[in-house]
Amino acid sequence: VVSRAPLPGVGCKAKIDDFDVSIVLVLPIIPPGPSARGQTKCRDDEPDGSSSVLLPDVEDPRSAARRIFLHGSVSEDLGEPGMVLGEAYQEFLRTQLERVIVQTCGLSLSSFESIDGDVVFWKIAADAARLEELAERFHYIMPFSTKAYEEVGISVPIVHNVEMRAHSKFTRRHAADFQEFRSMDAIRLVTLELLQHLNLNELRSQGVIARWFPAVKYDEIMTLTEALVAWPYKSRLGIPGARDVDHFRTYFGEEVA
Repeated sequence: VVSRAPLPGVGCKAKIDDFDVSIVLVLPIIPPGPSARGQTKCRDDEPDGSSSVLLPDVEDPRSAARRIFLHGSVSEDLGEPGMVLGEAYQEFLRTQLERVIVQTCGLSLSSFESIDGDVVFWKIAADAARLEELAERFHYIMPFSTKAYEEVGISVPIVHNVEMRAHSKFTRRHAADFQEFRSMDAIRLVTLELLQHLNLNELRSQGVIARWFPAVKYDEIMTLTEALVAWPYKSRLGIPGARDVDHFRTYFGEEVA
């Protein structure tokens, strides 16, 4: 679902494509072949942090690849032992990375190129069923739903105008007893799954990605922005109210809230 919406302080509309995405990987463009050795379309002064020089030839590609992919063997895919051209090694890593994300992690993956054509963005997400599987496997703590409280005949406790819901480890068997996953929950669960199989720091160190980041949700940013702007008018002391704290919790998580 792609739409256009205004950006605060910019005065123009931007393409909003934040549906079904939790984590974004930024990959530099690889030159087309050995004739382009030592060059990329990325520059050091680019804000995306991408590098201007490809990795040199890799003397021990199997060991290097194993530092990225934490489980399973990549030796067979790399062919005979020995030095590998930097371009060929990068192409192999991206193919392997896509396979791990989609087949091993069970996540969805889509991509698009930046406007100036120097990087590619990989959008990673998990559908509702996969989020439930991950939440159960990671013993993820979730708040109980209003329906769960109604079934036992009590109301959700409220302290100082703030709901104080009980929390428990999520189970798929009792999925209806928990609140829906927030975007922050999806980001945490997808990240946990990726870290089970990939060394993200090593991906960046070896030049496969320029950076990675959790996806920003436009609607959540706008709601948070409106709450921040409204604070001085709602309280002479500029102290946030209970709903404002909920906005922080939804976007930043429990610790910041």
